[in-house]
Amino acid sequence: FGLEQISMTNIMGFYATKQYTTVTLFGGIYAIMLSSAMLSKEENDKTIEFLLSKPVNRTDVVKSKLLSFITLILAFDFLISASMYITLQIVKTQDFSLDIFLLLSIAAFLLHLTFGSIGFLVSVLVKSSKNVLSLSLGIVLITYFLGIASSLTEKLDFLKYLSPYKYVDAVAIISNINIETKYLIIMAIINVFAITMTFLVYNKKDFA
Repeated sequence: FGLEQISMTNIMGFYATKQYTTVTLFGGIYAIMLSSAMLSKEENDKTIEFLLSKPVNRTDVVKSKLLSFITLILAFDFLISASMYITLQIVKTQDFSLDIFLLLSIAAFLLHLTFGSIGFLVSVLVKSSKNVLSLSLGIVLITYFLGIASSLTEKLDFLKYLSPYKYVDAVAIISNINIETKYLIIMAIINVFAITMTFLVYNKKDFA
């Protein structure tokens, strides 16, 4: 968990190893389950046929769902960050870096967006809504443990590229006071690819 590089006796070290881990893990679960249900629920509840009978096309449907997701995640991360900041201000015994705190907040938001994009893609590739939710939850948990495994030994270091959690690793952010460019690029690629494929697959999907 990076305790050899940061100390839990430091307020930001404590935040990074406790609260931040909770926010990213459960926030990732929330993000992917929210996004994966937005499109699949329409199919499962048989409301998609009614929706498409209106003067809207499939691209419009995906756009509206995507905008709804981004709005909800923005609100979620803003409220979480605000409550965390207030809590840190109340319990602090020494000043902490606002820049690092903001970086961690942005990193968590980018992680949630990435899992959200993956959730949208999963929802258009898998037919059963039950399977969609199970697979989505599995993706988050598996990638989380892959991130932990990558830190155990240098032989498993390559696994960090398979775990979005390592892209926004709190220890690295606190140590370098930035989010590594290569991870920002990887997240951007994942998001663009997943959303693009979501539009393409959904426009050709058979709802019969």
